[in-house]
Amino acid sequence: MERVGKRREAHNVKDSLHRTKGWLDNFTYALLAEEWSG
Repeated sequence: MERVGKRREAHNVKDSLHRTKGWLDNFTYALLAEEWSG
């Protein structure tokens, strides 16, 4: 995601529980409207 210009805003450790995979981490990315070129 950083490669396409988004910023990593959060890294949540053991954020959600999956039935077979156990605890999973979560990353939150953001992009401002002014930064969008699409």
